[in-house]
Amino acid sequence: MRPIPNNVRALCGAILIGVVALVYGVLELNWFEPANPFGDPVLQRARDDVIVAAVDRSAILRAQVYSEAVIKGLVQDGQPFDIDGEDGQQIVEELIDQRVLANEARRLGLDNDPTARPRLVLAQDRALSEILLRRLIEQRVTEDSLKALYDQQLETLRLDEEVRARHILVPTEDEARQLMARLRAGADFARLARTQSIDEASAKDGGDLGYFTRAAMVEPFADVAFSTSAGEVSEPFETQFGWHIVKVEDRRQRRAPTFEELRPQLLRFKTFEVVRSEIERLRSAATIDYLN
Repeated sequence: MRPIPNNVRALCGAILIGVVALVYGVLELNWFEPANPFGDPVLQRARDDVIVAAVDRSAILRAQVYSEAVIKGLVQDGQPFDIDGEDGQQIVEELIDQRVLANEARRLGLDNDPTARPRLVLAQDRALSEILLRRLIEQRVTEDSLKALYDQQLETLRLDEEVRARHILVPTEDEARQLMARLRAGADFARLARTQSIDEASAKDGGDLGYFTRAAMVEPFADVAFSTSAGEVSEPFETQFGWHIVKVEDRRQRRAPTFEELRPQLLRFKTFEVVRSEIERLRSAATIDYLN
């Protein structure tokens, strides 16, 4: 399977969590209408939303409260949140405080202050870029696209064979040969492993190592285990740990992960892919100058 980049979670979080709060904030900065706030474009674009409070007839929306709850980590994006609860009401009060301060700043003309304009431009850039990416993600990261990616991954996924085996580990070849003679005479492998094996981790389980792939074991242990048939016992052999006798209990092909099991990884990877490709496309088409 193609590796899922480690930085996808952080990137997706920045894109998906911050969108709603920033977009409403920027819209209000640009379209603030004190005389007629209930007909302004913020509310026209907030279809089916609810006004939870108003400061000098300037609306605070349920979506804004929800966005703050997501940013504060009180709820995961997309999960239900009780705005009428204690946490929800606390956020409403905080947004009211923020709105009265912002209204006063606008009254004083600080939104046109030379020191404020660069910050407002950056905020608008951030909001618009995240709105664009959210729409691209909604259009391109679909269930069909995730299933297509899953099928693609299955085609390249190497489903290694797994072996379940027991082993007995002893310090010398002579001890291993003696134990082998006892096994041929009918001694129980698991019982000998419990009493004779110096591998304390597996001895208590009768030498059981569980299922493992070839890559999980050192050579020549892996070669012996994977060349021994199920139900058979190997001849004694040596590794850097001592002398082993292996009994293979079972062999199986590793099960392919289901779509639902891989869906979170597929979603993060596809989101990252969409964002990365769009940024690369736009950067290649733009004229970018680095100035001192």
